[in-house]
Amino acid sequence: MYGRSIVRIFVVGLLLCTICMNGSGQDNKEIWVTKVQAQTHNRLLITLWVENWEIRVDQDLPIRISIRNNGSEAVYFVRKEDSQIINDRGDVLIASPVPIPEDKGKKYDFSFHKIRPGEEHSGQFVIPHKLFQEEYDLNIKTGLGFVNDITGLDRNLKYGDDPDELRGILFRRIEVVAVGELRVFVRQD
Repeated sequence: MYGRSIVRIFVVGLLLCTICMNGSGQDNKEIWVTKVQAQTHNRLLITLWVENWEIRVDQDLPIRISIRNNGSEAVYFVRKEDSQIINDRGDVLIASPVPIPEDKGKKYDFSFHKIRPGEEHSGQFVIPHKLFQEEYDLNIKTGLGFVNDITGLDRNLKYGDDPDELRGILFRRIEVVAVGELRVFVRQD
């Protein structure tokens, strides 16, 4: 008798949950991801976030970034002067700074931000509003680049130097970390 009561309570509870899920707004109660974190094996704690889950189509979207080095060795965060941002119907990729050869003679525009043990580096990426001109969900993926050694990489090119040589060295040293997926709504009004 006691066992049947528990089964009835379970079935009624399951039925109520199903009714609530279907009737009260799976359509209008979506979940938006505004902050993601990842920790690497060498104890870098990487956090990406947006201030608002909803923006207008005429607003740029800043993606805040924080990298905390909880490890025992310094690491260098690699940035490219012009971050490549791609929007494919709402799937947005902020590409990692992979130093593949582009156009011959194109400048070497990578910067290296040293993060010592116990220190934190903060910054942002900005997704320009011109990349989303209509109302839809944005699913934002980000790739970040790190190196342990910048010997020979962090220098200005002299006249006649080939930037591909430096790109090749950086390509062999860089480690790319993909960090979660943010989800934001872009509204038309």
